[in-house]
Amino acid sequence: MIATASVPHQKFIHNGRLQSYLDEEKRAEFGRLLTQVDVVSFDLFDTLVYRKGLFLPKDLFYYVQAEAEKQLGLKLDDFTALRVRAEERARARVWGYFIEEVELAAIYRELGQMLGLTPQLAQDLQQIELVCEKSMLIALESGVYLVNAALAAGKQVIIVTDTYFSESFISNVVEQAGYRGIAKIYVSSVYGKTKQEGSLFDVVLNDLGRRPKRVLHVGDNRLSDVSMALGKGLRTFFVPTIKHRLKWRCGLGDEPSGDVRFSSLLCEVSKNMAEQNEANKSHSLFQQTGRQHLSLLYYAFSAWLLAHLKDGGYKRVYFAARDGLIMKRFFDLVASAAGFEIDSRYLYVSRVALYPSLIFTEPETARYLFSHSWDHLTLEEALSRISLKFDDVSDLLAEYGLLNRKSSLNEMTRPKFDAFLKNAWPVLERANQENFSTVETYLRQEMMLTEEKVAFVDIGWHGSLQNCLVNLLDYLGIDKAIDGYYLGTFNKPKNASAKFRAKGFLVENDEPHWISQLVRSGPSIIELFHSADHGSVLAYRLEDETVKPVLEDNSAEQEQYQTLIKPVQEAAVDFIRNFLETNDSFVINPPNPGLTAQAALRVIYNPTLAEAELFGRLKIASDFGGRLKSVTGASEWDLKEIQGELLPDGTIPIWRPGFQVLKQV
Repeated sequence: MIATASVPHQKFIHNGRLQSYLDEEKRAEFGRLLTQVDVVSFDLFDTLVYRKGLFLPKDLFYYVQAEAEKQLGLKLDDFTALRVRAEERARARVWGYFIEEVELAAIYRELGQMLGLTPQLAQDLQQIELVCEKSMLIALESGVYLVNAALAAGKQVIIVTDTYFSESFISNVVEQAGYRGIAKIYVSSVYGKTKQEGSLFDVVLNDLGRRPKRVLHVGDNRLSDVSMALGKGLRTFFVPTIKHRLKWRCGLGDEPSGDVRFSSLLCEVSKNMAEQNEANKSHSLFQQTGRQHLSLLYYAFSAWLLAHLKDGGYKRVYFAARDGLIMKRFFDLVASAAGFEIDSRYLYVSRVALYPSLIFTEPETARYLFSHSWDHLTLEEALSRISLKFDDVSDLLAEYGLLNRKSSLNEMTRPKFDAFLKNAWPVLERANQENFSTVETYLRQEMMLTEEKVAFVDIGWHGSLQNCLVNLLDYLGIDKAIDGYYLGTFNKPKNASAKFRAKGFLVENDEPHWISQLVRSGPSIIELFHSADHGSVLAYRLEDETVKPVLEDNSAEQEQYQTLIKPVQEAAVDFIRNFLETNDSFVINPPNPGLTAQAALRVIYNPTLAEAELFGRLKIASDFGGRLKSVTGASEWDLKEIQGELLPDGTIPIWRPGFQVLKQV
């Protein structure tokens, strides 16, 4: 038996390992419970042992696939999903016989049939899973402390676990982890009974001949280790691991992570959360948001993009300003870690700079965009963004009753403005001809006007910039494929070209709906977290035979970036850079988009009060060329005085979850 004194009194982390919540108060509680029982029953997985570097149990199957392909020469596409489905089928077959647990062999019989394997190959594949499982399992230091404390107190120690593994395999795992003095192991696959249904506790109590109150059960699962045990009259001691905090906070289930490296990253995020808690001091919200949320989003998208660029055989990828700057930084980090080389370029484009090209390439769409305003721009402002001056076209404006340059472009004036544009189109073309030529020169300079296919990357949501480029290429007679890759897409831009092709990571064409709802809770906040250290691209200028962007000089926007956005981005960059440098043993694959959205966007769809207060004052222009306004209205009004769901100006808050939290303070 390992001496109790040798066990370190850690709280959450020991030598970088995942631990359970076991502070001084919890240890004292466990000591009190030991005086009231004769037997201490322990759950096994995530109570006494854990899978090192794996956030979710099913993530082990990625290792199984890799080993099986290497050792058996099999090609196992989507193995993890098939392995999960095989287990579901095996359970369904026995459920009607009131058998609550299956054996691993039954699962592999199902899997072998699904894959068309011979019985021997299926058995070999099963053996690979057993080897992988055993190699990943190591002792939780907190588990060692609890077992030794129970043994030192003279209690009978048993293990009760729900698993499809055999009793002999579990015994080997327990011995390998260094646990000694275990009186008996109860494995659900042996009895066909489970803790989850409560029936395995009946087996244990009958076998031991003990009264329930004289048995203490220790585990990490609220249902099977607490609720069901209490329902059978046992005493319980709840010891969740640090991974549970992230799971609970973001509502994560047990779906696979999609990638072993991402699984490991989720473990690192969990560890970061625990370290923050253990230190009993608050890291800045900037660091928390960057490390615990945005790092996941930036990394996951980069891994997804990397896979598509590899499969597509692209030689060049463009990241659109400004949202694309942080996306490019992360992609370059991930691509370098994966040893993938590609011409990665930052393209200075914006709606302000490219929309005027639609005057020539797509007039109908241009008229719609120029006469539409989400921010009620004045007529003078609306004209300015399409290179027209109010005084130069005042006579023509007068014909449509648009005499006041300060009048808003709204539901009343927009039809008149649209009619004016139609009549003034030749004037508009002359005013923008030079701009169009400069845009063409800039794109040619950046090698966008070659016939080689390229990938175009932006945050989303409709792909309007990509559509501008596609139309411009058609107008110039250039046969070129531009494939768009976005964090998410809702629907195509108005009058999208037949050549418009786009893919989204989190959502594509607004699907799946449940992820779309998370994204739609705050797309503007997501955009702000993708801000850059320079202003919007307004136009282009020729300087020393090189076309350079003309950037907006908005001091308020840049101050916001430096004080509120940059600290978050830099925390995320540093976190991922360190992670990649210390975890170089995996192939990078696309993570699970649903899990990514739940974990990375929690700060957006379910913010805390502190997060809503900090990020709720962020300002954004909701229309190209529009005015800055805060995403919750907190900078303009006292939200606590607002009744209902609308701001005093009658508009819906841009970030509704943040608005609702602040309003309820």
